Amino acid sequence: MGEHESTGKPLYSTLDNGPRFARVLATFVADLPAMAAEIERHAGASDLDRVAKLAHRMKGSAGGYGFPDIMELATALEGDARAGDVVLVARGVESLRTLCARARAGAEEATLS
Repeated sequence: MGEHESTGKPLYSTLDNGPRFARVLATFVADLPAMAAEIERHAGASDLDRVAKLAHRMKGSAGGYGFPDIMELATALEGDARAGDVVLVARGVESLRTLCARARAGAEEATLS
């Protein structure tokens, strides 16, 4: 996939994080690995219809929270699932899982832990 997946660097929201938004963003980021795992579970069961629906949901959420790389990958995954391309879905799921694990709510998050 794209170069943004292979760097391993943290992935931050492109939106301005005001105090109210920061809490909501932190919740979204914390939920991303579970969302990716659910997509992976359905892909493993060859339920591509469900993969497409979950990828579509993630695409919208990621876009709304300022994660265009995740949105772009979820868009591709949705299309691959709708097309029934099991090989591309498997690759996309792996890339999505990796990318979601890199997402961070903000730079200050690192100093709070």
